[in-house]
Amino acid sequence: MKDAITFAVRTRQLYHLARIQYMNYIEQVIARAMEYHEDELYRYTVMADF
Repeated sequence: MKDAITFAVRTRQLYHLARIQYMNYIEQVIARAMEYHEDELYRYTVMADF
């Protein structure tokens, strides 16, 4: 029984860590997409000026 509880706690900790890493990854992807989007917008505004 003790082993089962230990396993459950470890699994939960691993899941929690994985979730944090996944969230960080998603945030990075969104940030990168926003940067790219801003670059594109900038390019279009520069092109529109001429």
